[in-house]
Amino acid sequence: MKIMKFLQAKIRRIIVDFSRKKKKFLYKIEELSKIGIYIEIQKFSEDELKQFEAIDKVKNLSQNMNIVIYSEEEARYKEIFKSLSCKI
Repeated sequence: MKIMKFLQAKIRRIIVDFSRKKKKFLYKIEELSKIGIYIEIQKFSEDELKQFEAIDKVKNLSQNMNIVIYSEEEARYKEIFKSLSCKI
């Protein structure tokens, strides 16, 4: 019987701690959402990615939207897209 009371008290303590932590996390999320910005990340299939191998397609897209290119060939892409608003 004593073990049951001990376990119940332990569970109550865990629930109270969880409730406090939950409130703290929700507050942090609310604060971060006030200063954060929303960005949209697009995922592409392998076939769609192959379309971007054509540099002209990327140049056309960069006129309508912000493009960020991640590559190990940074110098090459900086030279290719230096006149456009692409981030490398």
